Amino acid sequence: MGNDLPDLELVTILAEESNAAYEWLVSLGLEYKLNADEPWWIIPTEGHFGAQLVAAYVEEANRHGVEILLQTEAVDLLVEDGAVVGAKVVGKDGVESEIRAKATILATGGFGNAPELIGEYNPKFVGAHNVMSTAGPTGDGFRMALALGAGTRDMEFHQMRPLARPGYWIRESVISAEGIGGILVNKDAVRFTNETLRPMDLVPEVLGQEDR
Repeated sequence: MGNDLPDLELVTILAEESNAAYEWLVSLGLEYKLNADEPWWIIPTEGHFGAQLVAAYVEEANRHGVEILLQTEAVDLLVEDGAVVGAKVVGKDGVESEIRAKATILATGGFGNAPELIGEYNPKFVGAHNVMSTAGPTGDGFRMALALGAGTRDMEFHQMRPLARPGYWIRESVISAEGIGGILVNKDAVRFTNETLRPMDLVPEVLGQEDR
């Protein structure tokens, strides 16, 4: 899918270490089964995947005495002598405070729900809402890091979903289920493209139509 663009070293780590990650999740008490329709996926034996993951992570964090602050927004990174030493945050009560640490890990996800950032790094996607994203990745972490001069790479390569709805990419369908297919027409009822184009190539075709 990446057309040999991905970093082979990182792809290899993903392939070789994925089973260890799976076994770790099982050790936290999670139970999985293969998806009978798509056997390359594992899914929970029952229940909601994300909710189960979060619950297991919280329990493990508590076991190690890790404090978790919910409804707390990081608004800036703290820098001293050229090193990041923590973050400035705003709590759910609106009070601003600082959290300092020996190490700071920025794990805010991507910027799939920040169309202005997507368009900045790839002009073909200016104005796109056709992203593979949930509502959360708004690019805040990237902006904080970029403000400090953090290095970036491959920012122009973004996973796109040509028919996605903003913030809810999974509802992408021409008929009623992904993969069934269909034809795409614009507001003039004119078929305007080859529907089998790669997603990254199909998105600009959609953007070129009236009202996108």
